[in-house]
Amino acid sequence: MTSGHTAAVYSRLISHKVARFPDRVDGSLEPDAATSWEVAPDALQITLKLRGMPFDQRPPTNGRAMNANDVKFSWEKFAAKQGLRGELANSVSPDSPIVGVTTPDSKTVVFKLAFPYGSIAELLAWHNYLQIEPVEAEGGFDPRTDMRGSGAWIMDEYRPSQVMRLRRNSQWYEKERPYLDGIDVVIVPEYATALAQLRAGNLWEYPNLSADDIIPTKKAVPELLMLQNPSFSDRTMVDQVGFGYLPGSPFFDERVRFAASMLQDRNLWMETFYNLDKFEAEGLDVKMRVNTMITPGQEGFWLDPKDRAFGDAGKYYAYNPAEAKKLLQAVTGNKLPLETTFTWTANGYAPVYARQVDVMAGMLQSAGDFKFKMDVVDYQSVFRAGFSNSPGDYTGLCLTSGRAAANIDLYLFANFHSKGSKPKFNFRDEAAEALILKQRSELDAAKRKQLQLDTLKYMESKMYFVPFDGETLGFGLSWPFMGNTGVHTSWATPWQESYTYRWFDDSKKKA
Repeated sequence: MTSGHTAAVYSRLISHKVARFPDRVDGSLEPDAATSWEVAPDALQITLKLRGMPFDQRPPTNGRAMNANDVKFSWEKFAAKQGLRGELANSVSPDSPIVGVTTPDSKTVVFKLAFPYGSIAELLAWHNYLQIEPVEAEGGFDPRTDMRGSGAWIMDEYRPSQVMRLRRNSQWYEKERPYLDGIDVVIVPEYATALAQLRAGNLWEYPNLSADDIIPTKKAVPELLMLQNPSFSDRTMVDQVGFGYLPGSPFFDERVRFAASMLQDRNLWMETFYNLDKFEAEGLDVKMRVNTMITPGQEGFWLDPKDRAFGDAGKYYAYNPAEAKKLLQAVTGNKLPLETTFTWTANGYAPVYARQVDVMAGMLQSAGDFKFKMDVVDYQSVFRAGFSNSPGDYTGLCLTSGRAAANIDLYLFANFHSKGSKPKFNFRDEAAEALILKQRSELDAAKRKQLQLDTLKYMESKMYFVPFDGETLGFGLSWPFMGNTGVHTSWATPWQESYTYRWFDDSKKKA
């Protein structure tokens, strides 16, 4: 089971606040398994008081209350086995904050930190990290196929690759929620099958519905409720044109990078890949935002490049082929096109990736500024390590993505620090690293945010990679018998947050 599955059943110490329309989620926090927390004045530890929530009523937990030993057990299991442990556990990476957990009493846990880390609570809230399992998970049941949690839902049945049946946990601390008695999470691997099941009313909704199918499906099944997404995605992983930084690379010259950005017609890109013309033809207004060094859903951090507050680097996001050509001519001494390799993979991403490669190569070559040798490689054996996860140790350019992260600090460190997990260049930028470390240790939340904004603005001025694509406030389809659809949104996993506000209206269920 993935962390997305287990997040439905296991609590976290802290969770993210749900936003109620028209508000948007912003990453703010609230208690979950812990009723309160306090970061020490020197930010070298965080102390949390536990709620004492009961675990599953079934053996072997038998409804007993969660205690500090469960948290310590869960942390030690995470630090030893979880795939993302290197982002939290100092024993795995000296650049990660958590040294270990102590338990002064049964309802108190203390996370000891290796260095001052002001935003530690944000890491404890992210669902891909620490979920609290009972100590009985060591030998009392098989956690690969079974769960005994304390969250909003109890897992009643799990059949791999088929279904996970969740039932309401009547012992959860929010006594009125979940409103639903249960949810069956049906795993439908074939897109065409899922679309057919949605049309037939056998699926309440299908979050992965292609933008191409929204309007045709709504017209074919008018009873379906069509709502605009209430907010942009909260992901931090930016789609990007990555550059190779081997000796002699033209991309060491920032003017070449700026030119590659100004040759992108981002409005045309978004219209092409998000079918904006089709929505507009139906009289629908689809708002869009482009990716910058941070993704559009990071409210409070993302700025429109056209906004004066964005700074001088905003001009590099404007489609300006004439200025791009001037920059490249200055670099090459009027010897254009600049010839290099464009590497991509045909078997590592969704089918749309091949179209993106074709469009991007076309944009950069359309005015004779670049000329590419297109090189297609295998994802697993070549592209993943040699390009996507490489700090620019290759020739030419490629389309790839950055490292997703639990908070802005980890995003900055992972992508722009030389010791990060997925830096996009193979040299140190000492100014960038000083900013990253300064914001990491800042204890005042407002000052830390300003330092993070300053770091992002600095990285915009360097453009060691060029962001492409972006997001739209598109539309989703669901059946009207699902009450509260679109009213509540969550920062990360919806299971313990927004899904607990949904209900079933049998009067609207068609026969």
